Formats: sequence, C-alpha cells, structure tokens
Amino acid sequence: MRLLRRLAFLLRRDDGLESELEFHRLMKQDELRAKGIPETEILSAAQRAMGNDLLARERALDVWVSPALRDASQDIKYGLRVLVKDRRFAIVAIVTLALGMAVSQAVFAFVNATVLHDLPFEDPHRLLTVRTIDPRGFNSGISWLEFQEWRRESTVFESLSADLNQSVSVSDAAHAAERLSGAFISATTFRTLGVAAALGRDFTDSDDEDGAVAVTIISYGLWRTRYGGDPSVIGRVIRVNEQPSTVIGVMPERFAYPLVTDLWMPMHLAPNLQSFTWTSTSFGIAGRLKPGAAIAQARAEVEAISSRLAREHRELARDRRVVVLPLKEGTLAPDALSLMMALLGAAVVVLFVASANVANLLLARSWRRSREIAVRLALGASRWRVVRQVLIECALIGVAGSLLGSYLSWFGFNAMSAAFNVFEIGAPDRPRKVYWFNPDADGAVWLFGGAAFLFASLAAGLVPALHLSKAGTNDILKDGRLGAATRSSRRWAAALMIGQIAVAVMLLVPGGLFARSFFGLYRTSPVIDTRDLVAMRLTLPPARYATPGQRREFFRLLEERIDASGVFSESTIASEVPIQPLTAATRLVAVAGRAIEPDEQLPRVTYLLAGQRFFETLRFPIVRGRALNPDDSASGSPGVVINERAAAVLFGGDDPLGRRITLTTGAQAPPLVRTVVGIAPTLPDYLPNQPDDMAVYAPLPSDPSQPRGISVIARSTSKAAAAAALRDEVGTLDPDLPVHAVQSLDEMLALTRSGARMVGSWFQTLALIAVVLACVGLYALTANGVGQRTAEIGVRMALGARAGQVIMLFMRQAFVLVAVGLALGLTGALASTRLLSTFLSDVDPRDPVTFITVAVAVSLVACAASAIPARRAARVDPVRAIRTD
Repeated sequence: MRLLRRLAFLLRRDDGLESELEFHRLMKQDELRAKGIPETEILSAAQRAMGNDLLARERALDVWVSPALRDASQDIKYGLRVLVKDRRFAIVAIVTLALGMAVSQAVFAFVNATVLHDLPFEDPHRLLTVRTIDPRGFNSGISWLEFQEWRRESTVFESLSADLNQSVSVSDAAHAAERLSGAFISATTFRTLGVAAALGRDFTDSDDEDGAVAVTIISYGLWRTRYGGDPSVIGRVIRVNEQPSTVIGVMPERFAYPLVTDLWMPMHLAPNLQSFTWTSTSFGIAGRLKPGAAIAQARAEVEAISSRLAREHRELARDRRVVVLPLKEGTLAPDALSLMMALLGAAVVVLFVASANVANLLLARSWRRSREIAVRLALGASRWRVVRQVLIECALIGVAGSLLGSYLSWFGFNAMSAAFNVFEIGAPDRPRKVYWFNPDADGAVWLFGGAAFLFASLAAGLVPALHLSKAGTNDILKDGRLGAATRSSRRWAAALMIGQIAVAVMLLVPGGLFARSFFGLYRTSPVIDTRDLVAMRLTLPPARYATPGQRREFFRLLEERIDASGVFSESTIASEVPIQPLTAATRLVAVAGRAIEPDEQLPRVTYLLAGQRFFETLRFPIVRGRALNPDDSASGSPGVVINERAAAVLFGGDDPLGRRITLTTGAQAPPLVRTVVGIAPTLPDYLPNQPDDMAVYAPLPSDPSQPRGISVIARSTSKAAAAAALRDEVGTLDPDLPVHAVQSLDEMLALTRSGARMVGSWFQTLALIAVVLACVGLYALTANGVGQRTAEIGVRMALGARAGQVIMLFMRQAFVLVAVGLALGLTGALASTRLLSTFLSDVDPRDPVTFITVAVAVSLVACAASAIPARRAARVDPVRAIRTD
C-alpha cells in the first residue's frame, strides 16, 4: 500500500505541495515582520531564509518518491515527447520492430503448439509409437498379425494398443446417416494413453472379444453437435456401419486420438479383420513403457522380434526399418522437427534484423541530437543518465512494437497452424486441428515474448546510447558535429548493415529454392485432364454388403444408373482417385513364369481398380497398347494397364504387351495372374525426393475381393450439382448410404502441393520481411551520410563536382556494404541449405540459378534504396550548404 501511495503521488498533480510551500513562506514572512524587519525587505529576506524553491520542492518529493523512480518518470515523459515530436521516425521504428516481433512470436507460438507442449496424456514421456519405413522411404504402420506377436512377446511395455482409422456411417432414429471419422481400437488403448471417459465408461477386455455386443464411445464434439450434449446418450443404441451399437462413453473435450476421430469401436468389429495379412500395414501402435524401462530397451526388443518375423515371412520387406519413437515425436512427419527449428532460427534472425535496423535508425538520428546530448553532459548529466534516456526511448519503441507485433502475430500463427488442418470426412471445407495441436498460449509463449522485447530493446538501443554518451562535448558545442565519434557510428552502422544484408540473403536463398521446387510441381504435367472433374466417395457398410458379389453388383448398378441419368458428360468409378497414390492398395508383383529366388524381395506396385471408361473420363492417355474394356474382366487372365515405370522395372527393354504378371498381397493369398494390354504414363509424385510409383490399373469387376469404398469421378462444372445428382442416384439404390468427401480434382492437386507451398511461403515471407528491413536500413544509412556530409557536398559541388560524381560517391559506399553482405550471406546459405534438401523436389540445394538470382535481386533492390538519398545529395545547393555549415 505504501508503494501504491507513492506511485499515486507521482502520477497525480502536486497542488497540495505547492500550497504547503506557500504556507511556510507566509509563516516566515510573519516571523520576520514580528522581528521588526521593514516591509520592503520582508519578501527578499523570506526568500533567502526559505532557500531555492525548486530545491525545496525536490527534497519534499524525495520523501514520497525515490529520486531514481522520479528520474525514470521524467525520462519516460521526455521520451514520449521526443517520439511524438519526431513521429515519422517513431512510426518507422515501431513498425520495423513490430514486424520482427510478430514473426518471432508467431513462429515460436507455432513451435510451442506443435513441439514444446506435452501430449494431453498421463506420463506422456513413457508413451511410445512403433512404425515402419518401407524401401521407398514412406512411413507406414504395422500389420495386425505383427502387433499380436509383439503383444505376446514384449517384456518392456506395460501395455500395447493398436488402432485402425476408417470412416464409418452413423445413423439413428433421430438423425440422418452421416459419414464420420472413426477408429477401431484395441480395448487397452485408452488405458495405455492414461485417459478416462468424461461420461460413461471405457472399453473392457470383454468388449473386444469375438461375439461381444457392439459398443461405441463417441467424442465430446460429436456428443455436443449431433446429440446436443444430452447425458442420456449413454446407453442409446445407434447404427454404425448399419450395425446396432450401444454408446457407452463420451471422451473428454479435444480428445480425438489418433487424429481427429469422432467415435471409437472395439477392434473385433473392424471389417475383414481376420483377412488382414502380414503386409496390411494400416495399424497405428501406441505403447506405455514399464516404470524404469528405457526407450533403448524397447527398440532392441522390437527390432529383435521384427527381425525374426522378417525371416519367417518372406512377404515382409527385408529392407524395411522398424522405428520406435516417443509418441510425441511420432505425431510429426519425419524431418518436421528440424524444419521447425530452422524456421524458428530464421524468425529469431528476422528479429535481429529488425533490431539492427532500429539501431541503424537511431544512429542515423543521433547526429541531429548531438548538440542536445552535449548540452546535457555539459550541465552535469552523467553518461549513465544519457544512456538510460536513450534506452528508455528505445524501450518505449519496443513496448509499442511489441503490442503491435503481438496483434500481428495472431494472424501469422493462424496462417501457419493451417499446416495441421485435417479435413473431415464429408466436410472438406471445415477442417479441424489434430488432437495434439495446442494453440493455448502458456508461460513459455509469454516468457519468449518478454525475452524478445528485452533483446530487441537492448540490441536496438545500446549501441546508439553508448555512442551518444561518448560524444566529444567540446567539439560538438563548438561546431555542432560529432567529430571523431561520427566515424565510430559509421563503423557500427556499416557492420549492422552488412549483417542485415547477409541475413536477408541467407533467408532469400531457401525461399528461392522452395519457390523453384513449388513452381516445378506446378509445371509438372498431371498427365490426366483435371479440369471440371469432381470426385465423390462411397463406402459400403459390411452389414448389407458382406460378400464381394454383393459389392460387385452394387457397383454395376451404380454405373448403369449414372450412365442412364444423362447428368454427367463423362463418368467412371475407381477404387481410388489416381492422383492420390498413397491411399491406394498395393500388391507384390512379378513377371509370370520367371523363377523367383528364395530370398528375393518382390517389388510393390500401386494397385488401382478402374470402372468402365476410366481412361476416357480422366483423359488419361495410353502410350502403347489400348485402354481397358469390358472384355478385360473375363475369366482366365484379365487385362491390365501398367505405367511406364512398371514396364521399365519389370520388363526392361522387352515389350510388355501381351505378357502376364502376377499380383499378390503375400504368401498366404493366391496370386492374381493378369495380362498387360496397355501402357500408361507414370503419374508424377508430389512428395519431395520420392521416386515415381509403379502402378497397375485393373478392371474393377475382375478383383475377387471387391473394395468396400469407391470413388465416383465425373466431369461437371459444378461440384455442388454433381454431388446432389449423385446423391439422388445413390439414394435410389440405398437411401442410407451417404456420399462424402466431395472434391474437385484440382482441389486434390492443390492439397498434394500444399506442403511444399506452405513451407516455401513461410521462408519466403521471412525473407521478404528481412529484405524490406535491410533496404530501410540501407536507406537510413545513406540518408544519414548525406545529412552529415552536407557541407562537404556543397564544397565539392562548388569546386566543380558533377551530380553524377556525388551520386556515385554514396552509391560506391553502398556497393561495398552490399558486396560484403552478399559474400557472407551466400556463404552462409550454401552451408545451411543442405538441411532443407529433404523438403525440396527436383531442385539442387546449391542451385546456381537461385543463388545468382538472389544476388542480383538483392543488389538491385539495395542500389535502389541507396539511390534515392544519393540523388537528393546531388541536388544540394552549394551556397546554402556552405552557409549552413
């Protein structure tokens, strides 16, 4: 309370103190009058007795407020007046610092939300995940059979759980059928994670036994949106994939493991679970270590079991790698952590550039304040008081820049967080964030913001403050110039300018590489004509379409109805959209009749089932041979089309047309013998540094298993109209079957390129900000030089110097700074871009075109920034300049 009273006294007007001093003055006058002092001398005698009014006032204030606090208050008030008076400088400095603060805070908040936050589970450091990396370098899951072996033989895990993501159809008496994101999980999953149901109960081991009553646990979001948050939903029977299932629990808010799941079902309800082979690597694995166990033990145990299984089962790839990772690390894509750290480093560097730029602006401004500072020093101000005054002014700029930067960082954070959007089944326009993305600002974010503010304020203000405090007082008061101190300021300004240019170049080079990689993807021909193509997804519930024959008949009827409707000019169906090869099934392939060595590892191909007019609808050209036709579904060895990559790998230089190939999912399944009737172009792979996939396109009716889910692909100018027309046709065949995941193929192509576009845009934005700041700094540095050398310019022009010579005088100085900065920046970029090679597609990290383009662009922009004040110098009136001096 005492401190609050003192602060209140400091802030309020001190009329009471003035009245009290006047009261004491009147009392002294009365005292002197009583002593017989003449009336004409009373006022002067009272003044002498009272002493200096200002000193008395200061001593009285010292009782209430310490001198240090009062001096700081005076410095703040004076600093505000100075910044308001020089508002153009203040605005430029604040905006400059705000850009650096916004970038650094947005990136740190993004890294904090994705990397630094712990998973919302009990003892998350004991949670691990297991995945495999196939020979192509792709991440994949674990097979159900392999998981069962690990669960039986593991000794270091307290519990192991498996999950299988699949979309499901949900309906009930009060709501229409809806396609949602579901997961089939082992009964131990929630116990492994250490998460309890918010309402109801968890799965028990008996819930996951064959023949058990079907039960379901729903997410908090689904409970609120579909069921209105009604607690009586517990015990309600709903239909999941057309099968009655009892809701037994509701999970906590924001829990959506393993990604953005709406409801969970026991694993024994997963369709065709018993038919999964050793190569059906669709399962995610989570495990909790026993207390005291180390991750190294888990890795050794898993690798030993996996090596034994690979020896016993030939269909398991010999060169695949099984990796055990902390569950938090496993949530991120490979190399994502290094990318985020590189991005955070780049953001901190941008903050340095902004701080250096403000320091340059303060140095450029210091020559105008040299006489003011000299007068302060001459009147007795200490050098610390001068330093403090400049630092407080810079802190005021920092406070305003931090507030503006914090506001701008919110937009940057939202833009970056789109990287973790997951598009919901049937609602591609309403994405959700993955469950582990935590956007809440915590202590780390505020601590980083405070540290960034202190760094920016000190980095921007310390050099100008020390420079001004060491100014030669006598020289300045005699001729108004900084004298020898100016050379020191110029060296500091030049060093800061070189650093800014070097950093800008180091950021521009990765941005340029990402731009070339991204535009390279756009230049890559998609082969198929995606214009006006719309794809929609159908998934047949296993309850009503249990056999391959039932599914084959439904697909036949669907094709007939779509053709008869006349709504679409072209249409077809397929097991997957061909520009999304990662979601398609795969098969082991071999040339029929060729001997296979016992230890030989067969190559794997993308296996896509195509309906009638597949190649015609997509305008998918055939390089050699012909497209598929209805006769290719006949018994014997039905015809297939392979891509050029498969033709080169399987047949080398031989002609594949008319040759037969065998396709199999593993040793347990009988191989499918197919005859090659055509060769199609290889579709481009939009993942960086990944080889193009081999692909086989087979007639949909010829597949013995028949997929449960298919994509309908039609050519239409309206996505909404196409979806409505298809829903009508599907509704006539099955009213409870929802159409979902409606997207144009152009949107799908954009999504496949989104990763490269997003990462590239991050670095390009940082680079652009750094370049703009560097140019502002170079402009300020040149303008400062022009202002300080006005008299010299006047003398030169009076002696006959031409305008071009004066311009080149300042341009030459800028050239030197730019050249040194370019040399340092290109060297640093050459060393750092190797870290980004994983994220580049068909672009060399040392691409000379990018390096040369960046060097030329920075040189031109820097020259333009320095040319403006240089031209102003050439227009100086010699007479006025000399007279002013």
